[in-house]
Amino acid sequence: MTKQNLIDLIRELLSGGDAPAEIRGKYHPRVVEKYLEMAYDDVISIAADEGAKAKDFSLLDEFATPYTVTVLNDTDKELKYCPLPVLVMPLPGNAAMRSVSPPKDPSTQFVNISMTSQPIWKELEADYVDPKPGYWLEGERMYFDDMFPYGLTQVMMKIVSSFGDLGKNDRVAVPAGKNTLIFQRVFELMQQKKQNPEDYYGDNNNKQV
Repeated sequence: MTKQNLIDLIRELLSGGDAPAEIRGKYHPRVVEKYLEMAYDDVISIAADEGAKAKDFSLLDEFATPYTVTVLNDTDKELKYCPLPVLVMPLPGNAAMRSVSPPKDPSTQFVNISMTSQPIWKELEADYVDPKPGYWLEGERMYFDDMFPYGLTQVMMKIVSSFGDLGKNDRVAVPAGKNTLIFQRVFELMQQKKQNPEDYYGDNNNKQV
């Protein structure tokens, strides 16, 4: 389901009988998009909090979208890199970057290393360095260390993104069974707005005429 599909579905629910009576109506797509952004990101944040407590962020895998990206050369740094296809949601421990691997060999996982640790890694003896390829994020790029596989021209990234950072035609990863949770959260936020209008934009911006 694309971002636009999800916005259209919520608008349809709001204009019909599936939403609470006090918030039913025809809403501008941008208004629905804003509520969806808050609801979707809330659900991801809850999953991340649960993962942090359990020291297992695998719950986030279901919210990740796969992207196959072409590898380029940074001639100034003499390093290989990929432009990030979307912004990575800022979660603890870089948990939103679920995996990086060759497209045809997802079992070969690259490891996340700190950008500031690069000089240290280069000084370590080979026996003490993880043989897996390493990567780190720098701005809107992903850089790779010297262990990057020779001849590899693409990598597959599985990324959790904020709803607001996705384009209208981008796929939104909604795990099975989470649709209803997201819809309910949208309705809750809209009801809260009705009860506390001073905390939100004015009513005149919410409904279409």
